[in-house]
Amino acid sequence: MPGCVEDVKRLSSILKQYNFILISLIDSYPKNDIINFLNKNKLNKDDLLYIHYSGHAEKRGIKIKDKCDILSCWINPNNSITSSYEIDALLSKINCNIILSSDCCYTETFGDYYIGENSFTFIGTSAIYEYSSSYSIDGKPMAGPLICLLENLLENNKDINIRNLKNYKTFFKDNNIKQKLIIKQYNIKTI
Repeated sequence: MPGCVEDVKRLSSILKQYNFILISLIDSYPKNDIINFLNKNKLNKDDLLYIHYSGHAEKRGIKIKDKCDILSCWINPNNSITSSYEIDALLSKINCNIILSSDCCYTETFGDYYIGENSFTFIGTSAIYEYSSSYSIDGKPMAGPLICLLENLLENNKDINIRNLKNYKTFFKDNNIKQKLIIKQYNIKTI
């Protein structure tokens, strides 16, 4: 998916200005890629890990314990899936602060099963019932809505923070982006 590869390149360029440790998940097996990254890199409780997925997703009914739930699922290259439940369980074990962004369809349920003790923020670009799409803003190459928003924040000398992200509605409306941004936060500590 060339658009997703381009999105990750653009995101990497944006995040160079911040002190994030970045895992980009594209045309991959996300759960395995995160595990491999964690096995190779020692993270401290003060680190900030930014994980970004750009690709295809779907929603599926999945049985968790005795309950069936509709979950967001990333589609792997072999058409198997990685569910939001699996990612939440994996991220719950990581000993640092985490931002997970998912620029694809049906992202809403990521974070719903997060039980870790560290700060965790999820940023998604579509509800469980929504398709995601790509957009061109100001003549730039097509990109997912999250990439467009992050680039806009930087171009306007605004930090990437939750307050600025929550003001996305005007940006989306002004640029005819017909999706909503989903932001969830867990264990946020104020200093």
